[in-house]
Amino acid sequence: MQEDKVRTAFYSERSLLKISDSYLKAANCRSRNEFINQALRHYIAFLQKEKDNEFLTPALES
Repeated sequence: MQEDKVRTAFYSERSLLKISDSYLKAANCRSRNEFINQALRHYIAFLQKEKDNEFLTPALES
């Protein structure tokens, strides 16, 4: 099941867009929107993993 999509706008540095556009093919993305969504998912997962590690590390040390 595909989630509902919401149209949104944001400002970005021109250089970031240029770099991200150059990686579309490598990321197997057909569009800038797809690339940005994939990048957001990866970054959110990274942040969640760090948060989980902060919680688990003290528990494992005791």
